[in-house]
Amino acid sequence: MSQVVHSPIQVPDYIRRLFNPEVNKALSEGIGLPMRVVSARGKVFRLIERGIETIVTGPDGRPSPVFDCVIIRANPTLSRNFYLGNYKEGDDNPPDCWSLDNIKPDETVKAKQHPVCATCPQNAWGSKQSDNGSRAKACSEQRRLAVVPIWELDQLDDPSKTPYLLRVPPGSLQALKIFGEMIERAGLPYNAISTRIAFDVNAVFQMTFEPVDFVPEK
Repeated sequence: MSQVVHSPIQVPDYIRRLFNPEVNKALSEGIGLPMRVVSARGKVFRLIERGIETIVTGPDGRPSPVFDCVIIRANPTLSRNFYLGNYKEGDDNPPDCWSLDNIKPDETVKAKQHPVCATCPQNAWGSKQSDNGSRAKACSEQRRLAVVPIWELDQLDDPSKTPYLLRVPPGSLQALKIFGEMIERAGLPYNAISTRIAFDVNAVFQMTFEPVDFVPEK
């Protein structure tokens, strides 16, 4: 293999005329920074970046029961996750089958359960039994949110500070819906306010959503 020349070189005119920045973009287009993720394993918020976990803490240095953030964007369609084994709320293990559009399994899924989600047997009521014995679906629905921690709002010019992915589990979708309807009635865009995400003390694993303040104009 020939060596790549790193020092400045004189490019021949015939090659210079061929240069097209849009064509060269094909080498890097669509390849972004590794996704940053918010985990809520064990009812403790953790920020995961490049495989490193950082627990969200309060002023006293202890794990914080709340996570203040700005919801930048919500995926308009629900996503789906299916686990062949037992799944516990808050686990970070990847699902065996998943869908980002609620229509069909993602192309990268190796253990596809069905060609389409609507008629998948794992999407049928009774395909799973919940902990309290009631019928449920083995394939669960989630809402994917892009969020920015409130303390990173003044760092948005930093290209490395990409939004975090937060997956709202099925047991918290109703709470998210009520929150969305409440701020809609108030005429508030969800991405113009800071939102406090916490856990319902009366539920096994259910998130709560509460508006906190307006996002600064800057």
